[in-house]
Amino acid sequence: MSAPARLSILICLPLLLGSRCSVVGAGPEPRVLSEARARWDRAGIEDYTFDLRRVCFCGDIEPVRIVVRDGVAVSYTVLATGEPLAAESRQWYPTVDGLFDFVAEAIERDAHRIDARYDDERGYPIHLFVDYDERMADEEMG
Repeated sequence: MSAPARLSILICLPLLLGSRCSVVGAGPEPRVLSEARARWDRAGIEDYTFDLRRVCFCGDIEPVRIVVRDGVAVSYTVLATGEPLAAESRQWYPTVDGLFDFVAEAIERDAHRIDARYDDERGYPIHLFVDYDERMADEEMG
């Protein structure tokens, strides 16, 4: 493969326009997820770098640059400081495949709201937000 791909993935609340997306509830989301994952698989990208920002009511929500080689994350850098992300926090910063799994799990758990947007060409997630229970506060993740 040629030089690693550079993806821009932002997992946060702002709306990003021009991408395929799902709507409130599970509705079309399983089909949309499947189509996006198929585009990603067809792209065959195993080496890439992307920036991910988590949104939740939890610790360690700084934007992080993740470097992936052969489908495995090999580097996590906190963008604000340039320092490596603490090893115990890395589980909260998945690869693109892990982001697809995050959506699939939300569908399985019958989340109240799933808002997912994917890159039209390569299928990778560019925005994810899940509200598991409309009656609970502070359990949302994005």
